[in-house]
Amino acid sequence: VDFFIRSLLLFLIFLILRAVSILINYPNSNFTNKEKIFMILTMPKGIAAAVVIITLFSSVLLGDTIIPAMKTVLDLSFIFMIYTIILSTITIKFSHYFLESKVAKPVKKTKK
Repeated sequence: VDFFIRSLLLFLIFLILRAVSILINYPNSNFTNKEKIFMILTMPKGIAAAVVIITLFSSVLLGDTIIPAMKTVLDLSFIFMIYTIILSTITIKFSHYFLESKVAKPVKKTKK
């Protein structure tokens, strides 16, 4: 339970830092506030990061590493990956609230 409380607190700090970075990088952009919130809440869920985490995690379980704190770092990395997948999935499910659908009108062909 203590691990999950700490990991959620760290994840909240991560989201705050992500929000600050998006607000700094897009101060005068054409993005609406809802679109910026969407960018904050959707995160990449890369297979490369998962492979690295699982590889390092398996070496810790097999006892190949000397660094005992590595298990904590890998546990946090794994739980962060789960948190981002859950949050991104929920956010994408409700993306119609954050994103406006702008469809271009088809161009009419003129007869010659």
